[in-house]
Amino acid sequence: MQSILEEIQKRISDSERRVNEAGKQLQTADKAYNAAVSELQVWRSAFDAEIHAQQEAKSMQGVLIGMEPLLPPAPDNIEYPPEQSETAIDPMASVQAGGLNKTELIRSLLRENPAGLTPPQIWERVAGQFKHRPYMYSVLKRLKDHDEVVTRRNKYLLRQNQEASQSLTIQ
Repeated sequence: MQSILEEIQKRISDSERRVNEAGKQLQTADKAYNAAVSELQVWRSAFDAEIHAQQEAKSMQGVLIGMEPLLPPAPDNIEYPPEQSETAIDPMASVQAGGLNKTELIRSLLRENPAGLTPPQIWERVAGQFKHRPYMYSVLKRLKDHDEVVTRRNKYLLRQNQEASQSLTIQ
């Protein structure tokens, strides 16, 4: 019986030794894994920062990244009569002149999309002209408060003029 107990104790100590060795290997592998994850996060952050810097540089040049311009540039050779040039509203002209009329920019975007746009779709198209996203929501709320836009199914739609809607119902 003594020999059986000695054999079991010998196997227990051998198993304990292997558990300790495996634990050390696990700690070493865990340290290597954590170092690799940390390095990956550093490189991802560097990549994101570089993408952001390139987007900022392009937006400062007036280029919307990955999108077509909202309105085509106006030709320079057109001359307007004096009364039209004073009353005509060209939202992109104010953007190009530096006086960013963001409300008119959103109005023109909604005019181009009569089916309506969700806020993320609007942001995709005007991100280069707005510095912060919450201001876009402020403009949308102002337009909604002045009854210029309505929301249906989380889409913003430009409200039709009263005269236009009356002419449609009479005919």
